[in-house]
Amino acid sequence: MIDFSKGVGNTFKINRSKLNLFRCLLLLILLCCTTVSFAQQTYTGTVNDASGVPLPGVNVVIQGTGEGTSTDFDGNYSISAEAGQVLVFSFVGFENQELPLDDNATLNVILQESFDFLDEIIVTGYGTQTRREVTASVVRVDSETIERVAAGSSVDAIKGQVAGVDITSAGGRPGQSPQVRIRGRRSISASNDPLYVVDGIPVTSSNPIPNSDDDPPFYADGGAVFDIAPQDIESMTILKDAAATAIYGSRGANGVIIITTKRGKQGETSQINYSGYYGVSQVANVPDMMNGEQYKAMRAEAFRKNEDSQFSYDGKVESDLLVLFDGEQPLVDNYNAGKDFDYLDAVLRKGSQQSHNISARGGTEKTAYNTSIGYFSEKGVVPGMDYKRFNARLNLDHRINDTFKFGFSTTLTQGINNWGSNAVMN
Repeated sequence: MIDFSKGVGNTFKINRSKLNLFRCLLLLILLCCTTVSFAQQTYTGTVNDASGVPLPGVNVVIQGTGEGTSTDFDGNYSISAEAGQVLVFSFVGFENQELPLDDNATLNVILQESFDFLDEIIVTGYGTQTRREVTASVVRVDSETIERVAAGSSVDAIKGQVAGVDITSAGGRPGQSPQVRIRGRRSISASNDPLYVVDGIPVTSSNPIPNSDDDPPFYADGGAVFDIAPQDIESMTILKDAAATAIYGSRGANGVIIITTKRGKQGETSQINYSGYYGVSQVANVPDMMNGEQYKAMRAEAFRKNEDSQFSYDGKVESDLLVLFDGEQPLVDNYNAGKDFDYLDAVLRKGSQQSHNISARGGTEKTAYNTSIGYFSEKGVVPGMDYKRFNARLNLDHRINDTFKFGFSTTLTQGINNWGSNAVMN
């Protein structure tokens, strides 16, 4: 009995030691959880410019993460972050500023203006101005942004890149001009297309493109604007509000798109450039067509009739194939022979798009030139629809003296457009 009681006593001691170990582990886990829970803290502050004016809408982002916030109307912000992380403050027209976090929970920031952004040259109706001098709604898209997009026209290349400018496809045919709307529609019956100005020359022509003998012609507003190769454009400036378009009067009521083509510079070393690409296209989300057996089953369910020969969902299933196929004996013969035909597969194919452009530019002390030749081809996903364009351009400038200067711009374009059948598009 004594030995047994000692054994019991020893067992009790062992269980107690295990209990103490469990308590220590539990305490350690609670401490770790407490550390993680209180690692983040709230940082607040105000963002001002160099003059002390609060800046609303400043982006405040934790570097390396997608977490962030923005300042309110008074320039105040509040964000939860960990000490050691970095806050990045960014705002249009100001230089980005990075601020490492420590235990100080209040962080006030002063953003400095970005003079490179303000000194950017903007082409307006009056000539050229720096961005700091422009007070109207003007947006400029440079050549790098335009050439980055694989598109047949320069206008198509800025789709989705300018706020307030809606560019949609007028149809699914290759080479079809897009529809451009600047800040919505302004007229119910009149044209809503903007005014295009190419190297200072307004372009307002519209080319009628016949659809068929029965349908009225389709008008491609903008004329030859859409035939200018994107590689030939230096910049595109979109004038959106009344102050920006005032110089063009009523013609600029729907907005103005100013296109500046590439030109050589005096004293520039001659250089030759090539750009090109090739890509394929195909229809996405093609419907899964029924085969012959599925089509027959669908028709049989649709032709259920009751005893009074009236269509009814609980009626008798029709088994006569001539009735199911509307009396078309060839369809019955094809079904009995196990032949299927996919109509979509017959009218669809893989399309392709390719573009090649070679340009040369340079200049002497008095003369500057820029010339280019290009080829663009697009095959549609429907056989019989394709578009080809051959274009050549020459810009030449010569300075006679400090007072007189002359130049000319020449563009030659040949476009071959096969529109195909309207029945396929409808």
